[in-house]
Amino acid sequence: MTVCWRSQGCTPGNEASPNWQEASPIPIIASSARQDNVTAMNTDLRAAALLRTEEIIAEHGWAVQGVLGGPQDGGGFSYTIGLSRTLGHPEIFIAGFDHELQRRLLNDVGRLIKDGEDFSRPRLADRVVRDFNVAFRPLLPASVQKHGGIGLDVLGDFDAVQMFLPDPSGKFPWDLGCKRSYVTVQTYLLEVSGPIPGSDEHRAGLN
Repeated sequence: MTVCWRSQGCTPGNEASPNWQEASPIPIIASSARQDNVTAMNTDLRAAALLRTEEIIAEHGWAVQGVLGGPQDGGGFSYTIGLSRTLGHPEIFIAGFDHELQRRLLNDVGRLIKDGEDFSRPRLADRVVRDFNVAFRPLLPASVQKHGGIGLDVLGDFDAVQMFLPDPSGKFPWDLGCKRSYVTVQTYLLEVSGPIPGSDEHRAGLN
C-alpha cells in the first residue's frame, strides 16, 4: 500500500488517491448508519445485503462494509466481514477516512493476515503504509455489538480490532501533539482496550 501524507497533504476524510493498484479489488458494500443494522431493513433489502456479503466472502475470503457518516464524522467507518470465519483472525475496523482509502487499507491488511501476519493484539505495523507505522488496538465487545451491523448478522458475535493511522508527523491519537482532526475522527465512535502500542506497558507485556 502506498499512501504519502507528507507529500500529498492528505487530511482525514479527504485523502489523495494512493499510488497503488489492487491486483483483484474487493468491492465495498456501502450503507448509511441507519441501514447498517439489517434487521431494520425490509425483508428484500435484508436478504439481498446478506446474500451479496456472503458471495463476496465466498469469492475473496472477506468483504468490506462501509458505513457512511455525516460531515462531523469524517468519512464514517468501514470494517471487514469474514476474516474471523476464513482466517481465524479478528475483524478490522477503521474510522474517519475516505471510504475508498479505508477499503484499500482493509484489503491490504486482509492480504497480510492471509500471508501470516497477526494484528489481533495491540501492535505497531510497518508493512501497511509506506514510511509510516499504523497501529492496531482491540475493540471493546460493546463497540462491536453497537456498530457491527450486518457483520453480526453474517457472522454472529465476533472479535475485532481498530486500525489507526498517524497524522502527517507520525503521531497517533493518543500521542501528545497529534493533529486534532486525526484524533477526533478516529476516536469519536469506537472504544478500544489494551495497552497503547509501543508504550512501556505494551513492551512489558511482550516480555
